[in-house]
Amino acid sequence: MAVMKCSLFLGSCVAAPSRVRSQLRARRAMLAFAFLLGAMPHASARALAHDDHDCVPPSAQALVRAAIETNRVALGLPKPPVVVGDPYDGGLADGEGGVAAAPMYPFYPHPGVTKGDTICGSFVDLDATASYHDFECRPFTREGHAGTDSAIRSFAEQWIGVPVFAARDGVVVFMNDGEPDENVNGGFLGNLVILDHGDGFESQYWHLKKFSITVSLGQPVIAGQQIGMVGSSGNSFGPHLHFQTMKNGPSGWQVYEPFHGSCNPGASDFDDQASLDSEDLFLYDWGITRTNLFDLPNPWWEPWPKPADPQIATTDDAIYFFWYVYNFPVDCEIRVKFVRPNGSVADDAIWNWGNTELIRSYSNWFGWEVDWLVPMVGTWHLLFYLDGQLMIDAPFEMVETIDPAFNHPPEPITASFVDPHAEPGEVIFCKVPTLGRMEDLDWDVVRYRFVWRLSGAVVRDVVSAAQSDAIPRNSGDCGAVLTCTVTPNDGVVDGAPSMATMAIGGVLGDFNCDDSVNGDDLGTLLGQWGNCPGCAADFNGDGVVDGDDLGSLLGGWTG
Repeated sequence: MAVMKCSLFLGSCVAAPSRVRSQLRARRAMLAFAFLLGAMPHASARALAHDDHDCVPPSAQALVRAAIETNRVALGLPKPPVVVGDPYDGGLADGEGGVAAAPMYPFYPHPGVTKGDTICGSFVDLDATASYHDFECRPFTREGHAGTDSAIRSFAEQWIGVPVFAARDGVVVFMNDGEPDENVNGGFLGNLVILDHGDGFESQYWHLKKFSITVSLGQPVIAGQQIGMVGSSGNSFGPHLHFQTMKNGPSGWQVYEPFHGSCNPGASDFDDQASLDSEDLFLYDWGITRTNLFDLPNPWWEPWPKPADPQIATTDDAIYFFWYVYNFPVDCEIRVKFVRPNGSVADDAIWNWGNTELIRSYSNWFGWEVDWLVPMVGTWHLLFYLDGQLMIDAPFEMVETIDPAFNHPPEPITASFVDPHAEPGEVIFCKVPTLGRMEDLDWDVVRYRFVWRLSGAVVRDVVSAAQSDAIPRNSGDCGAVLTCTVTPNDGVVDGAPSMATMAIGGVLGDFNCDDSVNGDDLGTLLGQWGNCPGCAADFNGDGVVDGDDLGSLLGGWTG
């Protein structure tokens, strides 16, 4: 298993049938990598004008480290403790009692759904030699890489906005904002925030969106608080978050890898590491368009919206579709099948790609001549398979005349809480299910409005391109009703909203989190009796604690 690091061309790595090359209009399917998380990005020979191939070069790290030390003195912060060993390793005793330590990070600071709209694609290089490997001894990193890179699909998501949250409580010891954030050729410092956690560890958030930073130098922050948005500032080649952990060891500050595995033994520093990484082949992005992608200069690089069209005309020259996958297997079998509105098969092409290594992150596009398909008005289906797996069954409309106003609303969603029993001290996440890039059947980029209400009062209202969102820890009391209403929008029209409801702590009316509803909780409710908007006992969110709320509490009475 290896990460593709060379430039590839169809003639040398793909043995496509001649009829497929004809359908591709004899242009050869140019390889069009998006930035490769886990390899030196892009297939074109593009020299970096900077001092390192890493997205956070040593020169930038040195500059920031010097500034942090100056800032610590100016802010009056104590010297950071020296950390020996791994105090957050769950396998080590926490003091004399022998209680296993909690993970350092209860969540990853970049929201989204793994294998849906995000994934951690590249990790810390743990090989001290000129080679490289990640925590599982895989090549999903690059020489000298010092953090975790988590991607978003495109600049379109960046323009809508994808939050970045503080991974732990801390103090801002460095921040920089106002730098360009649509870099595709690298840069230098970029927009970033660094938090000191007071225990000899720092968390660093690089490549943020311009003017998105919501915190200031010296400001205390709490876990789950939004501190910025994902961007492509600094030495970046596409929008992503570079999340880096630093540890103040006996020899000074050093890179720390919170992911653990066969090449980094120990308990993970994430509460749920398995949900952040995957070796599965999956479709990350997709779209169908009338636009001739072969005529575009660098369609995967430039910060512009990817073309997508809800209709294809019977008189169009060709239908084009782009695809972006993770974990593209060796010598991958590709299958493209077109099914007409009457159920007959217009074409079914199968060939092998010929790549000799697994590619961690890979993008490409194809085009099929409409005449070859024998055009027919109605709903067609484009079935796209990789390695024998159906990646997507994509419907599209073929019409005689394009209707510029034609638009599908976003597909239905169901909102849910990641942990419906979360307690007050925990960061609470609300998510929508990933639909395998079927969120909108016009292939529009969907944005989601998350409205959080605690006992009826709005505590967060944000529009995001991410498929999950969060509120900070200690946002509400035990037993209080929390709702998360999510409304999808394709940039033109809303889809149907969906609301998730939970009681903080998992039990409605259990105000003291003792896992029972009893006289103590009744006393709390009576103490809030009357007009009390936003109070924990106002279960129905009408601003008044009254008989309706008393009935709800008694309905869950355990004594």
